[in-house]
Amino acid sequence: SYRIGNTARKYYVQIYKVENNANGLSGTIHKTNGTYTRKMPVSSYELTTNMYRWITKNLVDSTEEKVKNGRAIETTQKPADIFNAVATSAEEMYRDIVSDKYSYRLSMDLREGSVNSVYICLRTVDPNGTETIRGIYDVYSLSSTAETLDLPTMGDTMLGHKAFVSVNHESYTMYEENGVKYAAIGKDNSVRIEIRARGLSSQYIYLKNLNMYVKMHDKNKPALQYAAPLATTAYEKGDTAYITVFYSEPLNSITGTPTLTLSPKLSAYFENPTYVNNGAGTNALVFKVTAKKAISADEIQNTINKYLAFPVSAVGGDFSSNIGTVTAKVKDILGNGN
Repeated sequence: SYRIGNTARKYYVQIYKVENNANGLSGTIHKTNGTYTRKMPVSSYELTTNMYRWITKNLVDSTEEKVKNGRAIETTQKPADIFNAVATSAEEMYRDIVSDKYSYRLSMDLREGSVNSVYICLRTVDPNGTETIRGIYDVYSLSSTAETLDLPTMGDTMLGHKAFVSVNHESYTMYEENGVKYAAIGKDNSVRIEIRARGLSSQYIYLKNLNMYVKMHDKNKPALQYAAPLATTAYEKGDTAYITVFYSEPLNSITGTPTLTLSPKLSAYFENPTYVNNGAGTNALVFKVTAKKAISADEIQNTINKYLAFPVSAVGGDFSSNIGTVTAKVKDILGNGN
């Protein structure tokens, strides 16, 4: 139901004459009235990049807090909970379609107190409570003026010039957006944050504006899923049919003319696939085919439609083996694609 922009989906409707409604409304294509297209109303579920906005949870506000070695800041945060607290139902449903992960990052302002170095540890916590260290950071030579630190990070410097040691940070992939680095975490996992001053238990540094940012993580390109079933009717040789293939998400752009090479399962019945509809804005591409022989309504219902609307336990296989190969340069709203 999702669409990009003011896009209405086109439907290709074939009128057929019912000859016997005793067994699944079988019939024949109506030669006089032929084929129609209908433009359905625009869906209310508009996909915008706002669905991929960063959502902020403030953990320490703008009032400076003394962070001691003996009284560290320790908190466990689940990105899914942060997202769900403010997401709309449409955003939650779309997340379930395109992603099983969240992007996350942290930001904090630090300055020296009685000491000028800080220890920070990030861990991933799975649903069973098992913790995995993702990064241990030692930041030295904090200044008297608060400086902003963004985590996770990789490299040899923090805050532009502070030396640090980080372990296990290579065990997960870092991403970057507008110069800010972030990582991904599974939807069922949490992030545990530990911040403490270096030195004696009574020594401290100052911290404020500790924020965690999360959003849907989507690095996947649109994936072909299935095709719409055909009307349960008989076809004569040369009759036109329409095969509509569906992607996992709306297509923001289509470059060139998509092609469909039918699988052996379908090429036994149809030939000459031709692209007939620009599906940008929706997740559907429509191809016209012609029947290469007479096809009974029973074959449509019990064989062909099971190939189109896979997965079906009685059929098995995947998109290419059941339907065919679609060659198309498509991208989603974030630019993922080819």
